[in-house]
Amino acid sequence: APTSFAQSMSMPLATGGPDDFGYTYDDTVPVSWISATIDSGVSGDESRSFPPLDIGFSFPFYGFNHAQLSIHTNGFLTFDPISDCCFFEALPIPSAAAPNNYIAPFWEDLVVGAPFNSGAIYYERGGVAPDRYLVVEWRDVTTFLGSDPFSFEVILYENGNILTQLQSLPASYYSTIGIENNAGE
Repeated sequence: APTSFAQSMSMPLATGGPDDFGYTYDDTVPVSWISATIDSGVSGDESRSFPPLDIGFSFPFYGFNHAQLSIHTNGFLTFDPISDCCFFEALPIPSAAAPNNYIAPFWEDLVVGAPFNSGAIYYERGGVAPDRYLVVEWRDVTTFLGSDPFSFEVILYENGNILTQLQSLPASYYSTIGIENNAGE
């Protein structure tokens, strides 16, 4: 029997895509957690990595190659320079509003480290060319409004693949998970 619109809206699809650049998603991929070990030093509320972090290889994203990225405490990373301010509210995708050119493994109003929690953002590079990767892990972070600590990560692969993994989640949240190109599409 056909599924009604209301039923289909309540049941997210396990796979989807591709978009115009070939990106797809697959929620059936098993979690294979990589615990990153290098503290990025990014902490606080509304903070980002500065200077940007070297990826360690040329990462292809929406037709452009990137050597650096900025990590934001609010659960996303971007390939464009952004200010520390004003990205606490997770926007729907797509949105022409800043930020653009980003990967959001869990964009939410988050806080990282003292005085908020014991959390930190770690990273780790691994692999050998042409199979290198970069892991960015938000570990034991909390929402700005208060939550139990939770952890998630994104892994960027040299071939352009992106893997987002959620190790744990807060009881209540409003997040954006996905990718957006430099035009906000």
